[in-house]
Amino acid sequence: MKKQSAKLLLLLNPFLALVLWFLLLTDVEWNGWPMNILFPPLVFAVALRSHPLLRNGAGKRRRLGAFLACFPSLLGGTLYIAFGVFCCTIGLMAMLFSLSEERNKTLWQSELSPGGTVRAEAYFYPVGAYSNGLGRERIFLVNKYFPIVRREVFYDYAVYSSPKDTDRIFRWKDDDTLLLLGGVDDGELDVGHIAVYPAWILSANGEEKRK
Repeated sequence: MKKQSAKLLLLLNPFLALVLWFLLLTDVEWNGWPMNILFPPLVFAVALRSHPLLRNGAGKRRRLGAFLACFPSLLGGTLYIAFGVFCCTIGLMAMLFSLSEERNKTLWQSELSPGGTVRAEAYFYPVGAYSNGLGRERIFLVNKYFPIVRREVFYDYAVYSSPKDTDRIFRWKDDDTLLLLGGVDDGELDVGHIAVYPAWILSANGEEKRK
């Protein structure tokens, strides 16, 4: 393998791993569900292909460098894929319902922050008769200067109103605070900082407010 190509792979894999683990361990995600599903397997595939190429004909030190460069991506991708297989095995119908909800979601409310740099977007996910309430509610923040990612700052797994009932479920108090309107979810939501935890685990457990 050419030296220049090897250096590129040695830099690419840690960078992809850093992005992957940042997305897995914070409330930040890609702004679109296809990329959220495909990115971890893509990172895993790049590392899986890179590792033998970097090891081929290399000395002990270079083989160690190849392992250290690729291991975080392989670990993160393996955990994600294993979790996906586990979910498909024990809850295939639930995953199909989730995909249906994603496809049929409705933009409930969209509003710019007072500073004009961040847009809060609330989505309603209809659930039909197989879950509590009329649907689910999620609120995302999208920075207008970096719209390829978003932050999920609120998740409610069972709401009893819909866009047909009201078109306003939050308002900005200031650039760091959202005021939730209506029902039991009245209150302030601190959105001024990135939350460091696996947001997808909290969503699966029905955690509602991120503060």
